[in-house]
Amino acid sequence: KGDLTSQFSHSPSSCFPKKIRKMVLLRVKRELKEFVVETKTSVSVDQLCTEVGELHNLMLSAERLAGQINQLAKHGPMRKQAGCDDATGELIDPMKEKAENPHYDPLGYRIGKPPAPEAAKVLERTADECRAAVDVKQAERKIVISRSKIEEVLKRCVVPSD
Repeated sequence: KGDLTSQFSHSPSSCFPKKIRKMVLLRVKRELKEFVVETKTSVSVDQLCTEVGELHNLMLSAERLAGQINQLAKHGPMRKQAGCDDATGELIDPMKEKAENPHYDPLGYRIGKPPAPEAAKVLERTADECRAAVDVKQAERKIVISRSKIEEVLKRCVVPSD
């Protein structure tokens, strides 16, 4: 019996081999945004700042796109010029527009003719997927956000023009 140190023939620190970490997770907090980034330990601070900044900007683009998709589902396509009638080019009276059109855009950017309900549901689901990819809850769950994931989501949201 005796003390615990006499029972071990080697020191406790030698039981655990030293690991050299090659990858680290960084939790980035910017205003109300928060996300987790995985990077190599060999990356310079300048390069890391550039990558994190580009990722943050890409996340903001995804959020803006999701917002525009929701507006498209609610108020239809955009006008050629905000607040003006596309056919005549004259200014639109917001009070008259509100009385005539239940789907009018209060900002005057959209024509107020939403797509069919089925198409609107698809648009809203697409916007939700886009927002979920860059949601703050990802950081709480320690899910890494990468540039490729966001670009993949953006490609699914944007239809290429011919």
